[in-house]
Amino acid sequence: MLITILTILFFAGGSSTMVLLYDFGDTKKLVKTYVVDEERRDAALDVVKEIKARGKAENKNIKALSKQVKSSLADNEGVDAQVEYLGEEFLDSTRVYYKDMLDLRFELREHFTREEWAAAYAE
Repeated sequence: MLITILTILFFAGGSSTMVLLYDFGDTKKLVKTYVVDEERRDAALDVVKEIKARGKAENKNIKALSKQVKSSLADNEGVDAQVEYLGEEFLDSTRVYYKDMLDLRFELREHFTREEWAAAYAE
């Protein structure tokens, strides 16, 4: 558990984009470039907005948890139980986040044709 907590501190301590492993700015550009139909393009851009908002919310959550961990580590009384609780909270939050992001990715895919998706994500 301590390794998990130290990992949280290492990655979340100074990073504002720790959770955003993929640059969704590129996704917005790809949608604008490859989705031809205006209605589908607008719907896809709405999904991209949701993805960004969800990522920002998760980053905020991780920063708050990181601060709580740092505070718990500074206060030696009951630190093991506090750190374990926060570690579990982090893991639970991360599981929900990645499920949400995967669901949003599938939702985004629905607004592309097969050809548009293949062209946009050819790499």
